[in-house]
Amino acid sequence: MRKLSDNQKRFIKTLKPGQVVNAKIMSFSPHGTFVKIGIVNGLLRNSDISHDPVHDAEEVLAINQRRDVVILKVDYENYTVQVGIKQLLTDPWTKFLAKYKVGSGVVATVKNIMEYGVFFHLIPGISGLLHNSEIKKHNLLPSSFEVDEVHQLLIKNIDEETRKIELEIET
Repeated sequence: MRKLSDNQKRFIKTLKPGQVVNAKIMSFSPHGTFVKIGIVNGLLRNSDISHDPVHDAEEVLAINQRRDVVILKVDYENYTVQVGIKQLLTDPWTKFLAKYKVGSGVVATVKNIMEYGVFFHLIPGISGLLHNSEIKKHNLLPSSFEVDEVHQLLIKNIDEETRKIELEIET
């Protein structure tokens, strides 16, 4: 573990979860981004950058870029700080539920093809599943779809508790 100065230790003790601070992007690792908050370093995990999955932080952030972040966790014994960006953004479920209901039509983009169905990107941060049983009703297979294809679908079910959306093919 890196040795911290007394000033850095005192500074970390002033940070509180929920506090919004400005941070500078310093470096990237496979699972997160190291940021500078004042005189100390913090970790921004990939899962806390955006409501959409982020596999490579370098695609959405840049070295020396400044971003507002929220303090998620401070370990006052080990002097570590974890921060997030997505927590400052509107929950995409709020936007989705305001715009779409069961039976609504939606223009969606194929995101991922699985054995049990096809996942579609609906709006930023929200995906839905077109299950195999629905696909087979139309004499199709999941392999009939290609990533990045755009389709007109209907929303069959919205489970707000589990945040899952079932889709069906518009006939």
